[in-house]
Amino acid sequence: MKVLARIGILAIVIAVGYGIFYYEARISRNNEIALAASEHNHAQFDSLVRYIKQVDCQNVYVDSMRQVLDMHHKLRHKDSTLVLEDGWSVADSTIQDTTETEALQLKSATLEVHLTSGADDQELYKGNWIDHSNDLEMGYHTNGVYQEVKLAFSGISFPQNAEIQEAYVMFCAKSSNSGELKLSVNQVEWKPESWTAGEWYRTPDIKASVVPGSYLVHILPGVEKTYRNAWAWDQDDKTLAPKLIIKYNYYE
Repeated sequence: MKVLARIGILAIVIAVGYGIFYYEARISRNNEIALAASEHNHAQFDSLVRYIKQVDCQNVYVDSMRQVLDMHHKLRHKDSTLVLEDGWSVADSTIQDTTETEALQLKSATLEVHLTSGADDQELYKGNWIDHSNDLEMGYHTNGVYQEVKLAFSGISFPQNAEIQEAYVMFCAKSSNSGELKLSVNQVEWKPESWTAGEWYRTPDIKASVVPGSYLVHILPGVEKTYRNAWAWDQDDKTLAPKLIIKYNYYE
C-alpha cells in the first residue's frame, strides 16, 4: 500500500509538473522546445530557461523577437539555436549561440523626420484646411477662432526589433507667446510653456501612436484664448519647419 501511495503521489507530481511545462513548451523526442506566448509572464519564462539549462536542448523555438533576445541573453546554452516563428524566415532570424558567436549588442539611435511639402502641415480655419500658411497657430487664432493643426510625416523606418523609447514633435517659435494653454496632441495632453521667438519647443511623448511608414500628428485646441505660433513648411528656411524625433533601442 505504501508503495502504491508513493507511486500515486509521484504520478501527481509528474502530472502537475508536466502541466506547468506544457503551458510554456511542447517537448518533443529530439529535445526541441517550442516556447508558447509567454513574454507577459516573466516568472514562467525564467522557469523555462532554468529547465532548458538542465537538459540537452538543441533548438528553442520562440514566437516573438523579444523572446529571441531574452532567450539569447538568459540561456547562454552552448551550441543552441534560437529560431523565430512569427513570419520571419528562419535564415534571417536564427541566432547561433556558441562560444564563437559574439552576443547581440543593445544600441540606441535617434530618427529625425522632416516635412516634405506645404501639404504636410495644415490648419483648420473656419471649417477649411489651409496648407499654404507660413506659420501654424495652435490654440485660439488671432482672428477669433480655435484652430486644429495636422502634420503628416512619411518615410518613417527603423529596425524590426526596435523598441521606441520616446517620440515627440519639435516646433520653432515664430513669435513670442505666453499665457496658460492646454492642447491635445494625438490624445496626449500638452501644456506648452511660454514661447520665445526663434527657440525650439517640443510636445509631450507620443510614442504610443508612432508607426512605421506614414504618421499623422493631430493637435487640438483647448478652451483658453491663447495660442502658440510656430513656423510652418511654407517659408524660406525649411530647417525651421516642424520635425518628428523618434528615439529607439535595438539589438545588432
